[in-house]
Amino acid sequence: MHHTEQSKRQLQTSVKEYMNNIKLDSSKHSVISEHILEHNHSFDWENIKILDIKHNYYKRLIIEMIYIKEQKNGTNCIKDIELINASYFDILKKHDILKEIKR
Repeated sequence: MHHTEQSKRQLQTSVKEYMNNIKLDSSKHSVISEHILEHNHSFDWENIKILDIKHNYYKRLIIEMIYIKEQKNGTNCIKDIELINASYFDILKKHDILKEIKR
């Protein structure tokens, strides 16, 4: 299972928040908590990895959308990629630009 998220915060801070989120009232659950409860799944909190590092906020947003679009079993919502038109993904793939962006 995959979840992609851009952040300028430390990874461990986000992980702790996600791990503790499931203890909150259901109205405050994250998509990860909802997924865990609905599908009786668990996350491997010990093996989380950083996919990319970009210091520029806008570059992080774009690369986040690209990773979300490419994931197969993700927990991200469709609204997480609504800012980028689907036709751009086709252009990026056609010209093999996705690999360049991810560097």
